Amino acid sequence: MNGGTKGKTYAAKSAKGRIVNYRPALSCALALVAGILFAFSVTYRRVPSMIAVIIGFTALAATCVFLSPKSGKFVPARLIALLLFFSLGAGEFLVYRKNYRSEFYSGEKEVFAKITERRDYSVGTFFVFDDLSFDGKSASGKLVMFVYTNYDSSFSEIADRLKEGDLIGFGAQISTNTSWLETKDDGSIANRAYYWREDIRYEAEKCRNLRFAGSDANAFEKIRAKLKTTLFSSMNEDAAAVSYALLTGETSEMNEELLENIRYGGIAHIFAVSGLHIGALFAFLAALFKTKKFSFVPPFVRWLVVAALLVFYGGVCGYSASVIRAAVMCLVFYADTLLGFKRDGTDSLGKAAIVVLVLSPISVFDAGFLLSFSAVVGIFFLAPPLERCMNAVFFREKKASESGNAVAEKIPTESEAKTENNADTADGMKTITAIKTESPAKNILKKCVAFFCVTLSATLFTFPILSVCFSYASGAALLLNVLVVPLVSACFAVFLALAFLACIVAPLAKIILYVPSVLISLLTTFFYAFDFSSSAVALRFTPIAIFAYYAALFLSGDKIRLKPPVRIALVSCCALAFVLSFAL
Repeated sequence: MNGGTKGKTYAAKSAKGRIVNYRPALSCALALVAGILFAFSVTYRRVPSMIAVIIGFTALAATCVFLSPKSGKFVPARLIALLLFFSLGAGEFLVYRKNYRSEFYSGEKEVFAKITERRDYSVGTFFVFDDLSFDGKSASGKLVMFVYTNYDSSFSEIADRLKEGDLIGFGAQISTNTSWLETKDDGSIANRAYYWREDIRYEAEKCRNLRFAGSDANAFEKIRAKLKTTLFSSMNEDAAAVSYALLTGETSEMNEELLENIRYGGIAHIFAVSGLHIGALFAFLAALFKTKKFSFVPPFVRWLVVAALLVFYGGVCGYSASVIRAAVMCLVFYADTLLGFKRDGTDSLGKAAIVVLVLSPISVFDAGFLLSFSAVVGIFFLAPPLERCMNAVFFREKKASESGNAVAEKIPTESEAKTENNADTADGMKTITAIKTESPAKNILKKCVAFFCVTLSATLFTFPILSVCFSYASGAALLLNVLVVPLVSACFAVFLALAFLACIVAPLAKIILYVPSVLISLLTTFFYAFDFSSSAVALRFTPIAIFAYYAALFLSGDKIRLKPPVRIALVSCCALAFVLSFAL
């Protein structure tokens, strides 16, 4: 028996009898989150959430002790690690809050600043400014200003010509707003996590005497501007706006009714450059480096090249929080693969969460962060058992008798067939030595089933977050994600390459972008033709409902080992609690 077989046998024995496996990175990430939430609860005197965090952290620590070997030799180290990350999270939040609230300006000021973001709406233009100075004094943080089209025609005419990277001066009434909560126009209360995360501290009103002072656009802003110009000169307006949003995440050029209908359809995430886009680009680059032509490239160099390209694309997109999250997740997974670490998606996810939260602790309150990580957690926890169940139903694949994991047919390689032993049989796995080929049609159907399970898992895990953060979730999301997202994912890397090529070879831009223009036009026509507003589902999730909902999903996954009767009973209890939470 070789070393690899011994390792697998040891791992199987050590895991036998455990309900879950201990994952150090994931546990530390949860402790980091608990620390951030605890500091937030103490700062803003949220007693119920403070108690919930204490209970959750205690349960996490107890779980780590329970999952330790009987000798208990790892218990002190695990508890110390949890306490360190808990303290790190709490300290990070307090330091971030102190820095965010460190400066205060109000009253009439002469402002000099650089435009870092511009969004156009039907009633006016929204600007974000950085590199601020008030009355000649440099200031930290960012400033926001909304210029209404009908407020001051002369002011708005100058504003129409401004672009990202421009330096401007103007007079305005400045106010500082570093509060955590704000009251919306409809009277509802919402947090200002976006403003905290983006370091937006000041607001400008009653602007006057707008002056253009030159341009200080960096290389990424110039590339983004060139990309925008190329798309709008080579496509019709709707197709160009959708393409620009798809490639950069900037939706301000899109028709508002079209964008709203896409949101109701549940696929607006295709315009938030995140896991879908970065993942598609990463998958293309990783597959490219797997080819024989690049087999001589050392793993570290591969990782550096992929990282550099992702960072470059992130710069073109303005290094939005979603881009940074997705890039970190992909690079952590890729590093684990290249270094030969055990491929454990949930633990790699924990490492990515630690990096993201260390860079920006406020991300834990951000809807994008919650949606990104909940979708990935859903894919890791729920997609595999769903796929096995569907394969068992549609393709009559057999399941392992003991572990509950589907092992339809294990086809050994020639070398494995010669050294076949009874190790797998001892572990409750049947080995069928007869090689059975499958038809291409069946393989395609299996891939479709796999993608459907991934989409369903992500949809189920993000549903409560969408309902809480945006007051509704789309009932058509599952269908449209199955139809549209695979096409976007498959074509994205090629479309991105063609768009940059069109920027370089401007005279041929219309020819280069002809096919993407036709495809994007078909997509816009589809959403103009069908109204998805009626598919919006609004549910008011209570804390009990959220807990019961996610408990049922986690218990349904294969990361928690339970006997079928116990699993069914627990999931049924959670489902009943979920239903009753709405009835009571």
